[in-house]
Amino acid sequence: RGAAAAAAAAAAGVTYPEVPLYALLREPELLGVLGGNVVCIDGACALASIGDVQLDPFRGFLLKMLATRGRTVRRTDVMEGAVAALGAAPSNSVYMRCLSDLCVSRGSTWVMKTGGS
Repeated sequence: RGAAAAAAAAAAGVTYPEVPLYALLREPELLGVLGGNVVCIDGACALASIGDVQLDPFRGFLLKMLATRGRTVRRTDVMEGAVAALGAAPSNSVYMRCLSDLCVSRGSTWVMKTGGS
């Protein structure tokens, strides 16, 4: 059925953009290619660390929090959790850098970015 539909579309002059091969990879294959520095949360992937000693501890904490909370966090929960987990709240610049790298603001919450956001 798929081949017949493709043939009919081609006969009608319909073209489709070429799909790169990496777009067909599933999450386990993608993680195998990218290595251990990638975290996937409900299909959204991010680097676990970026090699910055000031950002990486908070980034790791934030990714764990996003994983346990369905990719959505609130500022107060993040700050209180960081104090408990890391011993101190992050500076405003560390907080904003990590959150803006990984999330988009939706009112009073931050939601983890996906490929299209």
